[in-house]
Amino acid sequence: MRKSRAIRAIAATLIVIVAALVAEVLLLPPAKQAVLIAPSANSGSGSALFYVTNAESRAINLACLEVQVRASDGWKTVSKKTSAILDRTGLKTYEWSGKLAAGQYRAVYVEAPTNGPWRISMTYLKEAGELRSLVAKILSSRGGVTLFDTARHQVLSPEITQ
Repeated sequence: MRKSRAIRAIAATLIVIVAALVAEVLLLPPAKQAVLIAPSANSGSGSALFYVTNAESRAINLACLEVQVRASDGWKTVSKKTSAILDRTGLKTYEWSGKLAAGQYRAVYVEAPTNGPWRISMTYLKEAGELRSLVAKILSSRGGVTLFDTARHQVLSPEITQ
């Protein structure tokens, strides 16, 4: 008899905890976009300037840049550059790629397509949480290591029309 009461009490407690967690998730305000791409004036000779701003609470790593044009069936990538953090075969770095600290911005230049509406898409990785970063720094023989989560995030610029 005592075991079944204890089991029921534990089950009731778990139900209350799960219900509270579900309610918290449902009542949270929608997340704001924490990385923003803002177009600037054309910089001449077919280049376009964008500012990428990191409003996250931690650093990000800009990993992939795509120029996309609008097609009848959606958006088509016409140019794609991937940095070494995602493409270990090329080991390329670009002036737009790499770590971007929280609260900072970076100027990004791209060649503007000449045919209709277009935009840029950037893929980025978020810096790992404090505990994972601390463990990585302790285990690393190099100081100043930044560990990034493997989840990829995408941000789009507004559509550009010419």
